[in-house]
Amino acid sequence: GLRSMFIVYDADGTVCGEIIYHVRKMLFNGTCSACSITHGPKKEKPEFTQLKGEFSIPVYNIHRDEMDVELRAVATKLPCVAVEQSDGKYELLLGPEELDRANGSVQEWEQLMKAKLVEKGFAYDISRTKSEDSHMGDARVPSFRT
Repeated sequence: GLRSMFIVYDADGTVCGEIIYHVRKMLFNGTCSACSITHGPKKEKPEFTQLKGEFSIPVYNIHRDEMDVELRAVATKLPCVAVEQSDGKYELLLGPEELDRANGSVQEWEQLMKAKLVEKGFAYDISRTKSEDSHMGDARVPSFRT
């Protein structure tokens, strides 16, 4: 089974990294397709926040400088989505080209992700109610810095 999902941004999580990303976005129209899916102009998109809360596993949005060594080994092209299996091994789910195809749409991203999970043989269940996922707040938040 799956333990968690990671959406890895093609940007650093530092203040300097955020500034560089926004400058690159404004001057060169260089955007991170994962950022376009998960965030609007100022914060996480409400529809993405809702979808994340419906997953049966924790979903972490992280920056490239926050990956651990094992995740970095599979997340070689960014942005990407990877899953951590119950045995602790990571597997790439969606690469940059696939994320680009979502065109910033949460719904398109969800469809791409569902199809890839089925293709890879992973169970996918987002049918839980909010009361069933109350443990999400207590989920293990791994340290990503190496």
